[in-house]
Amino acid sequence: MKRRIDGKLKKLGLDEYTASNGWILKYLYDNKEKEVYQKDIEKHFHIGRSTVTATIKIMEKKGYISRTSVENDARLKRVILMPKGEEVHKSISEAIQEANLKMIEGITEEEVETLYQILKKIRENLG
Repeated sequence: MKRRIDGKLKKLGLDEYTASNGWILKYLYDNKEKEVYQKDIEKHFHIGRSTVTATIKIMEKKGYISRTSVENDARLKRVILMPKGEEVHKSISEAIQEANLKMIEGITEEEVETLYQILKKIRENLG
């Protein structure tokens, strides 16, 4: 599945794209009506400040996001999804959806539901 998605992204010119970029872009897309700060990303993904800072700097350099100062606190930077980042998010989502559909080709809805139930139990067993 990863190879299929990676192949699709390469065709779109997004072969430098990383999973952490994808999760952050999705988070920003899903929360674009809210003010999102770096600390929100750190908390949501349970990752350290330095990791988020490095990822955000790269994403900002690529034009996916922008950081803007908050008027009442210069130390806070709001993280904003830029149009290029939204386009990349949509391309990634489409590639994942295509891979998901290909993956379940020839499998009945009932079989897919059984698989999801089994995977849920496995996840619960692992804590």
